[in-house]
Amino acid sequence: MEWRLSNSTVLSTSMPTAGRWVRNREPPTEPVTATMRSGLCPICNRVYVPARSTCKYCFGQISEWVEVSDKGTLLTYTVDCQSNAMQPVEPPIIYGIIQLDGADTGLLHMLGEVDLEQLKIGMRLQAVFQEKRVGSILDIKYFKPVG
Repeated sequence: MEWRLSNSTVLSTSMPTAGRWVRNREPPTEPVTATMRSGLCPICNRVYVPARSTCKYCFGQISEWVEVSDKGTLLTYTVDCQSNAMQPVEPPIIYGIIQLDGADTGLLHMLGEVDLEQLKIGMRLQAVFQEKRVGSILDIKYFKPVG
């Protein structure tokens, strides 16, 4: 990739191409439960949702799974009113960062069944799952307010 600056200087970089993304597991077949799996760092004990392979704080290799709740707290949110072909639903879409109970990180996902007037940071949310799961982040349809 190259960029040409106004003084004719050329900046370039080579970007590795990873090829095609391949899943390393079969789609889940178990019934939907009230918990979700996440990654636990064996060195500093941080719980990552979504799971990752390396801890960003201590660089420990994350290979252990732990369960976290499907309920959590809304840390922040934004409302997207622009239509875009890449969006999974029609606008307005509310995106939030939810810290699930038992996790140390936040999960970015859509919110649903929520009145914009009632939306506030700190509100409790619960995951709503698709009827058919395929092993994707979109197995979670959205998060809705708890009671």
